[in-house]
Amino acid sequence: SRITAFFAESNYPTPQKVLAMDSDCDNKADKLVVYFSNTLDETFSFTQMKVYMDGMKDTALVSVPQPVTGLSEVTVPLADSLGVAATASPSGDAVVFLVNNGTTTEEKVKISDGIAPQLLSVTILENPGHEAEQDTVMIAFTEPVEMASLTTWPLDVAGVPSGATLTVVGKATTTTDGKSWQFVVTGNDNGSYIPVGGKASIKSGVNVMDMSMNAVDPAAACTEVIIAETPKPVPVRLAEMRDFEGDGFADEVYILFEKKLRLKDMLVKIL
Repeated sequence: SRITAFFAESNYPTPQKVLAMDSDCDNKADKLVVYFSNTLDETFSFTQMKVYMDGMKDTALVSVPQPVTGLSEVTVPLADSLGVAATASPSGDAVVFLVNNGTTTEEKVKISDGIAPQLLSVTILENPGHEAEQDTVMIAFTEPVEMASLTTWPLDVAGVPSGATLTVVGKATTTTDGKSWQFVVTGNDNGSYIPVGGKASIKSGVNVMDMSMNAVDPAAACTEVIIAETPKPVPVRLAEMRDFEGDGFADEVYILFEKKLRLKDMLVKIL
């Protein structure tokens, strides 16, 4: 007439996930962080793991720094000699070896991206004499990102007065699946807010995340970039193909531009 239930709580430290991380801002994973379901106690020994990541020629045994007792997150450094590829989105496989009372168990876990995206470049379209009220700015990252707000200006610029404000016109757009975003703004009076050569970084509190939900860290030293300027395209007034020999084949392409080209306006190729 009575049922009694017994429950046992497991204390076995199962590896839940392994994140590849970068500690020196070169977009190359230099350590792995292994997350366990429980704290490792003195009955478990975790001294090595087998690793394969993009760029490596083969799997490699990696030593685990000791001691690990009392930890549920273990950091394992990766040597440069392993040949791990430089990428903002690393992946791979790991085999975690745990020894308990002389018995070794193997737990295979996917290596996931733990590297936060970085600000790669900030480029403002040339606006001679600031004749145009609007400025166009391209903000690029080391990998595709999602921006929580497409109508909020996301940058801080060193040396710019705190009272300066920019207004985003419409919404930011991307043609690179999120790797770069184009903002059209007003309020950059005479280049006072986005000066060429200025140092830009992501504002604190602005949420920018990669596809693995790693967020840009505004406090990281590697996120500051120099603002550059890209030449404004010179409009073409006339373009025609000319045949001097009368054989029906063009001998030259004649292009007349709206104004004289400067050195930075030089043609690269004609399609």
